[in-house]
Amino acid sequence: MKDVSHLPALVTGLAFLLATVFGAVATRVNFCTMGAISDVVNFGDKRRLRMWLLAIAVAIAGAAALQIAGLVDLSKTLYTGNRVSWLSLAVGGFLFGFGMTLGSGCGSKSLIRVGGGNLKSLIVLVFFAISAYMTLKGLFALWRTMALDPLRFDVAALGAKTSDVPTILARARRGRRDQAVVSVRVRGGDRGAGCWPTANSARRARWSFGGIVIGAVIVGGWYVSGHIGYLPEDPATLEEKFVATNSGRAESFSYTAPLAYLLELLIYWTDQSRVLTFGIAGVLGMLVGSAAMAIATRTFRWEGFTTTEDLVNHVAGGILMGFGGVTALGLYDRAGTLRRLDAGAGLVPRGGRDRRRLRCGAQVPDVAAGSVRRMIIFDLTCGHGHRFEGWFASADDFERQAKAVMVALSRLRRRERRARAVRESARGPGDRRCAAAWPKTPKPKRKRSRRACPRTS
Repeated sequence: MKDVSHLPALVTGLAFLLATVFGAVATRVNFCTMGAISDVVNFGDKRRLRMWLLAIAVAIAGAAALQIAGLVDLSKTLYTGNRVSWLSLAVGGFLFGFGMTLGSGCGSKSLIRVGGGNLKSLIVLVFFAISAYMTLKGLFALWRTMALDPLRFDVAALGAKTSDVPTILARARRGRRDQAVVSVRVRGGDRGAGCWPTANSARRARWSFGGIVIGAVIVGGWYVSGHIGYLPEDPATLEEKFVATNSGRAESFSYTAPLAYLLELLIYWTDQSRVLTFGIAGVLGMLVGSAAMAIATRTFRWEGFTTTEDLVNHVAGGILMGFGGVTALGLYDRAGTLRRLDAGAGLVPRGGRDRRRLRCGAQVPDVAAGSVRRMIIFDLTCGHGHRFEGWFASADDFERQAKAVMVALSRLRRRERRARAVRESARGPGDRRCAAAWPKTPKPKRKRSRRACPRTS
């Protein structure tokens, strides 16, 4: 059997190195999405926009080359599901763009600015991570799953299995997927991508180099997570696996969910189920690369807030970017995937604790009925120590699967179940609500003795 114990360290190490290059180059060429757009709107300067489009073109061409060569299957990524949550994409993109303006940059630019000594961006990242985590697993997740994610468009109606543009175009033309080619042409005014209207040839070469390198780093991320870290059959579970990824699929560099998982890792550091992943290593590498370049070019300097209004704008920007970034990614399909539990996996509630009361009643999709109903979520751990979420229709459904040996309970969990059965039998049949909802027995009133008033008339 092939030894794969070294793969998590290899994947995260390569992700850290690629992100370090990303951070260093982006710092040097001042790569920024918001800056590229604002230069065009405010000054009519399209040079940074061309660099941004060049990076996109290189990333698209490189990812397509990996797909054609059979090194990476992009249909197994988070972004090519067969259901498109169009309202989540629209609302999330709008809020992220609005927050990006308030916070003086997106997630990657905030990491770059923190590496250069900007404490304002540090505050943005803190609230960015908190908001993103709340949108993934907290209060904001309920709003997302109840109000935005249920409105979806299924690309199966077009005859396509995935939502990527080549597949949809191929089905629209009734051709094969390999015959659909997306051409990318970067233009600026009346000049092509290779004609950069600037008198400074050194700056022109630097920006061209920056766009090419950043696009190549994105391609390298797909190769590391989708090829090097790909296991057709994991020796522990005998299932397909992408090693050291938070989504369980092939990933490249993104900084919304990884910031949330970095916050989770720092909070639950002693929990061995929280480990370093591809995305978290990318965040750390971006910080190291930007800091190294800022120190090498002597541009590192501390910068903080000068007014309360500036502080409020950056805090609001971080919150909006965290919510909008997670919402626009369309994590609804991944969270709504239901799997039958394997009887041989030895599944137990993590830490032997019953977390039902913490996460009971979450609104999740019913894939078969196409509606939204209440389900119960447990944090489970298999016999090999792998952590995942278990979704059950109700508490009775969990108990039924436990009795059918679909879920193996720990001794502590069995003792809790027996104790609860004793309490329910003592309170009477038919009432399976939690103890907090049971009616309390009224206490008998104490009879007050009549005492003579010391003041007599």
